Amino acid sequence: MKKWFKILAISSICCLQLTAQLAHYSYEQPLERVTDEWHKIVLPDNVFQSVQQDFSDIRILGVTSTGDTIEAPYILTTSADKISKEQVSYGRINNSKNAKGYYTTFKLNEVLPINKIELDFKTRNYDWKVELAGSMDQEEWFTILSDYRILSIKNGDTDFQYSKLSFPESTYKYYRLLVPHDFDPGLNTAFISKYIVQPGTYKKQSIQRWDIDKTDKNKNTIVNIKMSTALPISQLSIAVDDEFDYYRPLKIQSLQDSFKTEKGWKYRYRTLGTTTLNSLAESTFDFKSIITDRLRLIVTNGDNQPLNITNVAVRGFDYHLVGRFSQPADYFLTYGNKKARKPDYDIAKFKNKIPRNLNTLKLAAVKNISITPAEKSPLIKSKIWLWLLMGLAALIMGWFTLSMIREKK
Repeated sequence: MKKWFKILAISSICCLQLTAQLAHYSYEQPLERVTDEWHKIVLPDNVFQSVQQDFSDIRILGVTSTGDTIEAPYILTTSADKISKEQVSYGRINNSKNAKGYYTTFKLNEVLPINKIELDFKTRNYDWKVELAGSMDQEEWFTILSDYRILSIKNGDTDFQYSKLSFPESTYKYYRLLVPHDFDPGLNTAFISKYIVQPGTYKKQSIQRWDIDKTDKNKNTIVNIKMSTALPISQLSIAVDDEFDYYRPLKIQSLQDSFKTEKGWKYRYRTLGTTTLNSLAESTFDFKSIITDRLRLIVTNGDNQPLNITNVAVRGFDYHLVGRFSQPADYFLTYGNKKARKPDYDIAKFKNKIPRNLNTLKLAAVKNISITPAEKSPLIKSKIWLWLLMGLAALIMGWFTLSMIREKK
């Protein structure tokens, strides 16, 4: 008899513990074929419609053969580019001038490969086509860039600067910059570096529709973009079919919330970033990833004619989890909890010990495990039964405790 009471008590406690832990989440998806200690889980599109923006409510939970609930730690990763910048030290020599313009020579302290020079001038409004050459001995010079346009416009409406020299990787001791101008351009600083990019992958997201509204009273072009569903977005491309030069302030916004009025639905947006849509650089813009199904672009035209925007495209990273499964159990992915905090797992501090080649787990169909006010748990039909069950569990635990005390006596 005592044996059955012990089994009942343990089962009741496990049941209450599992129910309490799952009650905080709205969705679960079983993980199939967990065979190794480490696995990869690619997050499908349906997950993004229900998780928090920072993914803090994602958990990998498991139920062991004894009914215990365990939590598997994970690391969230993306397929974004990995970019590093290695700065190269230098000295400036031979500042000079001739009929072509002003020259500045940079002498590297150590001969290292570079592919970018970022310039900053005292002059704030300019439009120059510069030249860049390289040499090992200052006797023979080799052209690296020719007629390379740099531009800066600063006034009450615009603060735009495009003064980065990008070129194929070069290895010289000396680099000579020519600015074709009548007076000293006033070069403040030059940041010489090598950009190292490990290319990632972007996934083109499906756009349901997009339209252009040119009726803004401030002479702005408004572009509304509606996605097929809420997905992570981190990159935007705009196609402009105009041959003339242009630079237009651009504001990128995402939907914050919406509400219904007598005149229809109203939408409120939040700004993701501001940049400049211009004819000098590729019209592709990166910003912090956000899960959304609506974007709005505001192009400030000023007194200029609106640009002929012919297409837009949005892209986002792939997201996946790398999880450690230390115990045999039936595991499932849970998410959908607005109050959850981001977990802090030890494995985040030991990423170098994670195997590189991991088997990817498959996710079974989504199961809605949320309990809304209009619904009741199938096991607990009313609050009376809930209190009775908790009371019964308390009585069993009390009886179990007294029995153990008597046995010791």
